[in-house]
Amino acid sequence: MYRFPALSRVASAENETNPSYTWSSEHSTQHVNFVLCCPVKLAEDGNPPRSISNLIHLQILIISSRRNIFKPKSTWDIECLRHLYIKSGENLIEEVYSDCVHRVLENLQTISGVCPSTSCLVILSKTPNLRKLGIHGLLVSVSGVLEFPNITPLICLKALKLSNTMIYHSTVKLCSRVMFPERLTRLTLLNTALNWNDIRINGLLPNLEALKLNVNACIGQRWETSDTIFINLRFLKLQDLDIVKWEASSADFPRLERLVVRRCSRLEEIPTGIGEILTL
Repeated sequence: MYRFPALSRVASAENETNPSYTWSSEHSTQHVNFVLCCPVKLAEDGNPPRSISNLIHLQILIISSRRNIFKPKSTWDIECLRHLYIKSGENLIEEVYSDCVHRVLENLQTISGVCPSTSCLVILSKTPNLRKLGIHGLLVSVSGVLEFPNITPLICLKALKLSNTMIYHSTVKLCSRVMFPERLTRLTLLNTALNWNDIRINGLLPNLEALKLNVNACIGQRWETSDTIFINLRFLKLQDLDIVKWEASSADFPRLERLVVRRCSRLEEIPTGIGEILTL
C-alpha cells in the first residue's frame, strides 16, 4: 500500500529527522506488495509524482489530501494495482485517450473518489473486473439531470457510490431508468437531490442488499414504498434528509436486518410496519 501524503506520524517523524528526504525511483527496486505510510515529498501543487508508476508491484494506492488532486496518467501503468482510493476534493485524471492506455487493467477492482470526465470514461472502459466504483464531482447538469459515466459495461460491478459536490435545491431527474445495473448489491447516494419516487427504481434491483441515502440524497417530505418491494435489501441508511412522512409496511422490506436513521430531524416517526419485519 502506498499512502499520500506525508501527514502520518511515520512520515512526519522522518521529515523532522531528515528534512531532505524525498521519494525516489530507488523504491521501485524493492519487490514489495505493501509499503505503509511511505513518506513522500509531493510537488508544490500537492499532486502525486509521475514516477509513481515505478512501483511496479504496488497493489493498493491511497491518495489523501485537503485539496483537489490531479492524477498522473502514469498511474495506469502499474500492472499490479488492485485498489485506488482518493480522499480529497474533486479529483481530475490527467487527460488520456483510449489509444494511450495500451492494455486492459484487469487487476483493478476498486476506483474510489474519481471525478467524472472523458478520461474517466476511457479508464472505466479498460477495467472489466472493477467491483467497486466511487464517483465524486459535479453530477447534475445545468438542466437538472443526474449524469455520470456509463457503467453498464462493468459486468462485475457490485458497489457504486455517487457523491455530487454541488448542492442542488430543486429535485433532480434521472436521465435513464437503467442507470443502475441490476447486479449492484450496494448503492450510496450523497447530494443527488433525487425525488423520492425515483428511489422506487432501486426496488427493481433484485440483488441490492445495502442502500445508503446520505445528506440531501433525496428531496421531498414524503416517501411511500407501498408499491415497491426491496426484495433483498438487508441494510438501509437514512441520514441528513428532510423527509417528514415515511409510509412503509413489512412487506416492502422483507429481508431487512438493519435500519439506521441519523439526523432526520423532521421525520415524524418510523413506520409501525418496519417494526414487524421478522429479520430486523
